[in-house]
Amino acid sequence: MAEAPVGEAAAESSVESGGYHQELKRTLGSFQVFAISFAFISVAVGIFGTYDDVLQNAGPVGIWLWLIAVVG
Repeated sequence: MAEAPVGEAAAESSVESGGYHQELKRTLGSFQVFAISFAFISVAVGIFGTYDDVLQNAGPVGIWLWLIAVVG
C-alpha cells in the first residue's frame, strides 16, 4: 500500500489525478496581508468604540445587547 502524500504535495497530486493543472497562485503578498490586518483592526475599533456610547446612553440593557451584538 502506498503512503498518501502530505500537505501541499497531497493537494497537487489530488488535483492532477483529476486531470486538472494548478492555475491559481496560493500566496499572499504584502499588500494583501496589510489589507486583511487593516480590515480586522477596523472592525475591532468599531466594536470597542461604540462601547462608550452604550455606557452613556443605553444603561444596563444596552450593555447586554452590546455583548450579544459583538458575539454576532
